[in-house]
Amino acid sequence: MINFFLLILFLFSFSLYSQPVKYDFSAKEDVFFDFEDETHLWKITTIKNNCVEEVNLTKEKFLSGEKSLKIKLVLPGEGSVEKDFFKDLSNYKNIIFNIYIPLDAPDDIKICFFLQDSEWLWYQTPLFSLKKEQWNKITVNVEPSSPFWENIGHSQPWSEKTIANIRKIGIKIFSNTKYNGSIYIDDIKGTFKVFPEISINKKKTLSV
Repeated sequence: MINFFLLILFLFSFSLYSQPVKYDFSAKEDVFFDFEDETHLWKITTIKNNCVEEVNLTKEKFLSGEKSLKIKLVLPGEGSVEKDFFKDLSNYKNIIFNIYIPLDAPDDIKICFFLQDSEWLWYQTPLFSLKKEQWNKITVNVEPSSPFWENIGHSQPWSEKTIANIRKIGIKIFSNTKYNGSIYIDDIKGTFKVFPEISINKKKTLSV
């Protein structure tokens, strides 16, 4: 009987401290990674012949704040970096990536993004071309109907289940040209879905 009451007390205490995730939809955007401190540092993906030599935070180039993620590459080939990303994307419409490409980078350099869910199933975007000597803003829709996310190595389509259980985010870089240099990533963020605004007029009827 004492154990039973202790269990009830524990569950009651847990309920007091368990709070649902709250989103500030008025902000319209949610910054996932601003690369201002070491907690936002990504790592080199463990793949064969990864062309990424080093990843660190730097003040050399940045879009906002004082730092960005510097990815040092030794091309040609394929490079990849990643970060644990435990996120429910159900309330988001897009993920925005900002990438800076230096003037001396290869003309054929391209980039794509990938996500993995709680079952470690891989989803990847098409390749994007990038302009040099400027910040490239790439907006990728993450809604269930998004055409961007291709299932890689499995048959499960991009879906509401996947979106609600993201576990990892990553970036892949491709080029067939010899290059020893860096690119920069900053301000990876999500834009919230726009929900209808409901107000009550003087006649107390609902209007959207």
